[in-house]
Amino acid sequence: MKMSWQNDKHVKNWFENLKSERTVSNYKERFPRFLKWCKKTPSQIIKFRLEHLTTQDLEKRRYWEQQLIKFTRHAQTSLKLDSNKKR
Repeated sequence: MKMSWQNDKHVKNWFENLKSERTVSNYKERFPRFLKWCKKTPSQIIKFRLEHLTTQDLEKRRYWEQQLIKFTRHAQTSLKLDSNKKR
């Protein structure tokens, strides 16, 4: 059985340090979409991120920043397509 992303130790720690319930609510709504899109668990993302931070290869070092940009573009395109279908 798959562990819920909210039970991940890194996510629990992250949420404990957020001060705003609205921010937590927004992440709970949106973060699962990112996880599904990148096909990684929160712990896998952290592991890869730590590995990437120690490299001198700037392309690898910026991998997750680039993934976030790609995901944001994907999400914006999806929203536009959804709103066009409703018309």
